[in-house]
Amino acid sequence: MDVAQTERLNRKKPSKKEMGDAFQLLLSCLCHAGYPDSESARQAYEQVMSRSKLEGARFYDENACRAKNLNTAIDNLRNLRPPEKNKVITACVDAVSQDGKIEPVEAELLRAIGVSLEVPIPRLVV
Repeated sequence: MDVAQTERLNRKKPSKKEMGDAFQLLLSCLCHAGYPDSESARQAYEQVMSRSKLEGARFYDENACRAKNLNTAIDNLRNLRPPEKNKVITACVDAVSQDGKIEPVEAELLRAIGVSLEVPIPRLVV
């Protein structure tokens, strides 16, 4: 067993609230990456959350979308079971394709999230 595996086993499993917060931060960051302003990003976020049946979820501002916060969110989401991870990826794909186009930065973020969560990403047209 390597050091990374040992650290993962010793890490406290995130609470349901922490998982929800991680999901909300992840989607907020994807929306900020793909939309020209905060209002457009918020509207896309709210539409995705509505379709995910998670209305009333917190939309994080762009300042929260720092690498450290995003890494923590992804680390928390790694604890999900495969079907739940697939739902996260489905919502992420929905977020980046909300406006009918996928920018290269959105595609790269989505691929990185998929790799981190060990979930295949559907082929995207950029």
